Amino acid sequence: MKKWYQEIYFNKRDWIIANLEFLNLSPDELCIVLLIDYFNSIKQITSVELLVKKSSMSIDRVNDVLELLQRKSYLEILPTPKGPVFKLDNLFETKIAKSEIIANNKVLDLFQSELGKPLTRNEVQKINEWSKIYDQKLIIYALREASINKVLNINYVSGILNKWKKEHKTVADIEKFLWEN
Repeated sequence: MKKWYQEIYFNKRDWIIANLEFLNLSPDELCIVLLIDYFNSIKQITSVELLVKKSSMSIDRVNDVLELLQRKSYLEILPTPKGPVFKLDNLFETKIAKSEIIANNKVLDLFQSELGKPLTRNEVQKINEWSKIYDQKLIIYALREASINKVLNINYVSGILNKWKKEHKTVADIEKFLWEN
C-alpha cells in the first residue's frame, strides 16, 4: 500500500516548502533536499557530482550537507548496482508530517465520501490550501452546507468559505447557528 506522500496527487516539494519552519532545514540542506526530490521524481540517478553541479556548492559542502541530512534521519543513501539511491522518505515520516497528514486525511476522506468519487489532484491541493487558512471544523461545516444545498463541488465549498471569511464568521458562529436551527 502506498504511503500518503507517495500518492500521485501529493506534491512533495510544495509540502517541504510549506513545512519548512518545522523541518529545521538550512538553506543548503533545503537546496539539496529539493534537488534530490526533483531527481527522484524524474527517475534520474543522483550522484554527489550532480548535486555539486546543480547546487554550485563545493564537493565538501555537499558531502557535509548529506551527512547532516543523514544525521537528522531525513536522508537514506542506499547502494545499488546502478549507483547510490537517495531516499527522502524519512523526511515525510517526521512527527509534524504525521500529525498534519492525519488531520488532512480525515478531511480528505470526508470530502471523498460526500462527493462520492476519488478526489483529483487539484481538489486535494485546494483542500490542503484551505487547511492552512481555515480551522478544520470550518472546512467540514462548509462541506456540510454544500451537502445540505445539494451542490457538492469544490468551487461551491470554496465560495462558502470565502463568504464566511468576508463575514468574519468563526467556528463558534457556525456552531451557534447550527444549534439554533
